[in-house]
Amino acid sequence: MMMIESPFRSSNHIDAAIDVMRVFSTDLVVAVRPDHDNFYRHDGYGLSPLRKGALLTLETEDLFRECGQLRILNVGHLLRPEREKPPRIGHVTLDQMAAFVINSEWDWNLAGLIAERAILKETSA
Repeated sequence: MMMIESPFRSSNHIDAAIDVMRVFSTDLVVAVRPDHDNFYRHDGYGLSPLRKGALLTLETEDLFRECGQLRILNVGHLLRPEREKPPRIGHVTLDQMAAFVINSEWDWNLAGLIAERAILKETSA
């Protein structure tokens, strides 16, 4: 499933998502970007960090933000009788441009400038 509000994805991103699904036998593949900001959870007394160490983190502690409005769903998962179990989710990492989403008029104008610059770069090469 792809939405039109993410104009800078390419067929390579779709192919990569399909490859992830095939290689890792996932039910769903989502496009993500790693998020290295500090996140906190309110525990009733105040905020506590989600990550254990602020400077050094393990890969298993990484947080990823879904982006780029790209989801590949294995239809076979929907047809399985044991659908009660959660889907096995894979991911493909998008670059910042492919992850860009148009949510406002400002985003639309920015996307226009990015596209114009890309066209100028192609024609001058």
